[in-house]
Amino acid sequence: QQADYSVRVCEGTQCQQEDDKLKKGAITPAHDVIARIVDISGQVTASNSERLPEEARPLTIGAPLYSSDLLVSSADSYAVIVFKDKGRITLEPSSNFAIKSYHLDETDQSDRALYDFISGGMRVLTGKIGKAEAAYAIIPILSEFN
Repeated sequence: QQADYSVRVCEGTQCQQEDDKLKKGAITPAHDVIARIVDISGQVTASNSERLPEEARPLTIGAPLYSSDLLVSSADSYAVIVFKDKGRITLEPSSNFAIKSYHLDETDQSDRALYDFISGGMRVLTGKIGKAEAAYAIIPILSEFN
């Protein structure tokens, strides 16, 4: 009853393209999923330059997020992200936000959540990591996005 599973919804050749990326190692295995999109409106994308160079992937409800993902929301768009520690971040329209490092391990004290806030707006409700004596930081970054 407490099984963890994910569902993919795709159209046309999109499923085949995702399967091809998975076989090439471009998509991180499910055990590295650190968060999921629980609400979204408009166009929000994610890309992960630490993995194999990849195109920005459009996000939908249930989409997985990984450590080192850069999220970009267009005008009139937003996304609500829920992390494994039950923390929530709402990414507002015209925003750029990076998950710099995220680690949650129920058995040791090395939990950390480090984020780069590049531009735009966001709302944050901390989860277990932000409430504990763990490494938790949101760092404002000046970049070419500003």
